[in-house]
Amino acid sequence: MEEKEMTFWDHLEVLRWLVFRIGIAVAVAFCVCFAFMPKLFDTVILSPTKSDFFMYRALGGLFDGNFNVDIININVTAPFFTHMSTSLWVALILVFPYILWELWRFVSPALYPSEKKGVKAAFTGVGGLFYLGCALGYLVIFPITFRILAGYHIGTGIDELFREINVIFYRMNRRMSDTKGSLGNQTGILGISDGRNHVARVIQTAENAGNICSLGF
Repeated sequence: MEEKEMTFWDHLEVLRWLVFRIGIAVAVAFCVCFAFMPKLFDTVILSPTKSDFFMYRALGGLFDGNFNVDIININVTAPFFTHMSTSLWVALILVFPYILWELWRFVSPALYPSEKKGVKAAFTGVGGLFYLGCALGYLVIFPITFRILAGYHIGTGIDELFREINVIFYRMNRRMSDTKGSLGNQTGILGISDGRNHVARVIQTAENAGNICSLGF
């Protein structure tokens, strides 16, 4: 007995349930990741910011000395949205095999037996290359790039005040946006210090501040 051929709307119904099941899987994984994200963030995601990251030890001859980067927050909503977005990306990584399996279930009925073997191998290869790319990015590309850029210096006095100047310009931009005006030529004195007795720097005009911004701060 021949199987009844599915109509366009039948295929659309199957696709709708496929998207629904994938959405449920991502939502469940997202909730789990969201619950464990504080610990995961410290032990996994931020590991490359510390010198005891195991890849730094494995590449001991390439990097020397202690290494630690303190990440500061200058936006009150940033931690929450970072928590949300990171949980979503990790959830997508975790459920990626299930997504591929659902896609395989959707397309396999339309394939001839001779085609299924090759397409199945392609799906398997996509999953393997996806996780290989994630591992390469996290274990090799990101740590090396982060370590080089975080320790890169172009002068003896610039890196000492880099973080403080960023915070100052952020506050200046917020003040400008809150007042819906401009700084004009008003003169102001901004003390820059991080608790290590840095020399106070004076920014006299908004034009001077703009010139400093143009240097890349």
